[in-house]
Amino acid sequence: MRTIFAAAVLLGAALTATTAFAETKTVPADKLFPFLDSYYKLAPADRSQFHLSYRLHVQGARPEQVRLTLHEGGGAIPIDTAKPTDLSPLPTPAQLKTATVTYVRPDGARFGVELNVTPNAALAQTMDARALAQAVSQAHAGSKTLAGLLALAVPNLDRVVFYGVTSGEVILANGAARPLPAVAAFTDKEGHKHAAQVVFAPADWTGATSVRFNAVPALAQIGAKS
Repeated sequence: MRTIFAAAVLLGAALTATTAFAETKTVPADKLFPFLDSYYKLAPADRSQFHLSYRLHVQGARPEQVRLTLHEGGGAIPIDTAKPTDLSPLPTPAQLKTATVTYVRPDGARFGVELNVTPNAALAQTMDARALAQAVSQAHAGSKTLAGLLALAVPNLDRVVFYGVTSGEVILANGAARPLPAVAAFTDKEGHKHAAQVVFAPADWTGATSVRFNAVPALAQIGAKS
């Protein structure tokens, strides 16, 4: 199952490793970045509009107190954990075969690595709907291709969810604007806060030329209908 990219999206395009790790430990790079090897197996032309991104979630410490270092060929490359953005740099296809990652965490701290399926288009207040539609199409096809016989069990990736914006609209080929579905920020029963989000499902807006929001989104993820 680890070689099937599509399995990464079974829980809304996010996979979180929550096991409490030892204070210092070295693991193969593909253990910390699940499904990245499967993504690289797609032909470059079939993944030109989307990528896999990984974010660090830390409990019991500040993110910058968890140190990640990529080791390959005698070299050591620090992975930035201080910024609330995607982990970078990620292992290249060649590095993923032999590289290791050493992580150091404070005693009692826990961390997880969240995997997201992300469109390549730069986040902006106005975005090209056609590029987003292509990203969704590629992610959908890639997940089904790598799932093989399990394709029927894979969620149908069909939308881009934009977080951190409260409203948005789609611009159609004739210039008309239509509101996009939106969900206000909320706190769930367990006390977890969820950012406001706006959803663009390309199949619902054939011929759309652009989407625009009340602000620049903080994050975009390709996902499936819940």
